[in-house]
Amino acid sequence: MSKTHWKKLTNPDYLGTYALEPDKDLIVTIKEVDVEQVFNPSKNEKESCTVIRFKEDVKPLIANATNQKIIQKIYGTPYIEDWKGKQIQLYIKDDIKAFGEVTTGLRIRRLVPQKKKEELTPSHKKWGAAVKNVAEGTTTIKDIRKHYVLDEESKELLMDDVEDYNQSKENE
Repeated sequence: MSKTHWKKLTNPDYLGTYALEPDKDLIVTIKEVDVEQVFNPSKNEKESCTVIRFKEDVKPLIANATNQKIIQKIYGTPYIEDWKGKQIQLYIKDDIKAFGEVTTGLRIRRLVPQKKKEELTPSHKKWGAAVKNVAEGTTTIKDIRKHYVLDEESKELLMDDVEDYNQSKENE
């Protein structure tokens, strides 16, 4: 059963630890990085912060120096313009020392995330193209598996659809 963190109810403007499930990372793609005026409730004033916005439908991240250094290290460039389109993997770190106390916070894994392959099933938007390409000999099952997860059941369904496709072409 999924639980709701109390901070989700306050709908803050920026991404925080509340947005991640414990022990589940979040992979996001950088859309832009810029400096913005952000309200700091503990100081009751606005301050300039580096903010990362993402292509995915998630709130932006206020990126501290530690997280910015990690992006620089994994992508080999200190220039924020070069970060556009790059993926980062966020996780909850439990033992962050900040402002005289130990707390939790969002950190970026020190690696380039490996994109998970989508599963190719009959309901996938690319199914029809896969059937056509296999039937016409421009794609193989091996090629498909380079880009998608194709389990044995879906493979059999694909081959059945390829056979149906070929029969329909013969009947034209």
